[in-house]
Amino acid sequence: MSYKPQFGSKAREALYSREAFKAHLEGQGKFPICHHCNLPVTPDQDWDAAHIDVPRALGGNRVGVGHRRCNQEDNNKVVTPMAAKAREVWKRHVGIKGPGLGGNPMQCGRRSGLRKTMRGNVVPRQSLAEKHREFIARRYFVEVEDFSEPLEVTS
Repeated sequence: MSYKPQFGSKAREALYSREAFKAHLEGQGKFPICHHCNLPVTPDQDWDAAHIDVPRALGGNRVGVGHRRCNQEDNNKVVTPMAAKAREVWKRHVGIKGPGLGGNPMQCGRRSGLRKTMRGNVVPRQSLAEKHREFIARRYFVEVEDFSEPLEVTS
């Protein structure tokens, strides 16, 4: 004989039972209390596992029972804007958001393969190794050897 949970899964049933027991111990009745509106959640009402104190989007893991409508309203008015703001602040802090870092990079910007010189010319962007090699060649007036191939040793 198989067991069919009352609320769709054993985890939801355990959550509802735990919250109902907690409400009973606090003298608030035999049904769990919605932490948004402080009204009882009866088994015939739609309910969700609602995150308490810290939203899931910000790493919260404490859950309780809440009316579905109350939980959705809280998510739409409080949690979603707060999570979006936190995500934008994080992006700016990490350096992946700011001027010239959008979906379409600026022509000759810092993410482009081209750069503009002080005279207004457009030239390919060089790596630091290429810039250093060019600097040494200009400074010492010698041709810089390519060290990618091993030197031949003659005796």
